[in-house]
Amino acid sequence: MQAIAAAAIEGFGLAWLPSWLLSRYEKTGELVVVMNSCGMLPQDIHAVWPQTRYLPSKTRRAIDALVAEIPGMIAG
Repeated sequence: MQAIAAAAIEGFGLAWLPSWLLSRYEKTGELVVVMNSCGMLPQDIHAVWPQTRYLPSKTRRAIDALVAEIPGMIAG
């Protein structure tokens, strides 16, 4: 999807991208929304890890980073 976004930025045509990817380029003006008639359905996002008695700290940090960053990517 990143390659499709890059091609659209370079002027190779239209791109159909998820809103979380489009939002960063829309904010900078590199891409603009030309068709917003397709309804967007909410999607759940899940983090999955092996069941263990103790959660490794790097796994906890990764989950915390996802929780912190994903809403900003989706909100646009």
